Amino acid sequence: MTPPPERWHKLNKDGGVNNATGAAVGGAFIRDSSGCWVMGYSWTIGCCSLLLAEHWELCDGLSVAWDAGIRCLVVKSDNRAAVTL
Repeated sequence: MTPPPERWHKLNKDGGVNNATGAAVGGAFIRDSSGCWVMGYSWTIGCCSLLLAEHWELCDGLSVAWDAGIRCLVVKSDNRAAVTL
């Protein structure tokens, strides 16, 4: 795991959708530039597509970081379609 630049934070997020039920969950953690844990969380998103779940995770992660006073943030996502959009 590569840390962000000095004085920045990094949001690593991931989630999934149960193909049978459509139930989506997400989770994320934020680390500082030295790689130290700042915060982490998980949540149930509801029933939706994987792409929509990725967007909810991004919005929630940005909101949590903003509320924590974090303004310089690198976001890591493993979903190319979500990043492209």
